[in-house]
Amino acid sequence: MKKSILIVEASSIIRAVVGFLLESEGYLVETATNGVEGLEKIHSNPYHLALISGDLPKIHGYELIREIRKIEPYKDLPILLLTKGERVDREERPQPDRWLYLSELVEPQHLVRQACKILDGE
Repeated sequence: MKKSILIVEASSIIRAVVGFLLESEGYLVETATNGVEGLEKIHSNPYHLALISGDLPKIHGYELIREIRKIEPYKDLPILLLTKGERVDREERPQPDRWLYLSELVEPQHLVRQACKILDGE
C-alpha cells in the first residue's frame, strides 16, 4: 500500500512542484490551500506524513499542528513544518515536538529527500 502525504500550503507553485516530486517517488499526495481545509482532510483521510506551511490563511500552521495533535491517530504523525526562513521560538513550537523545521527557501528536492527519509524510517 502506498504511503499518503498531505501538503498544506497556500502557494500553488510549491504545492504543485513538491506534490509532483513526491508522486514521482511513489507516494499518494493530497493538498490543501489553508489550515481549515487541511484540518478537514486530516479528519477524513489517513496520512503517514504532513507538510505544513507555518504561514497559512484561516488557521496558522502552528495552530493547525496543535489541532492535529489533539486527534488520537495523529498524535505522533511526522510533520515537516515549512517556514519562510525564520527560526521557530520554543514557545511557539507545537507540542509534542515530533516535527522537522525546514525553510520554504530550501530546494524542493531536499524537502522530498527529507520526506522520503521519514517515511522510510531512516
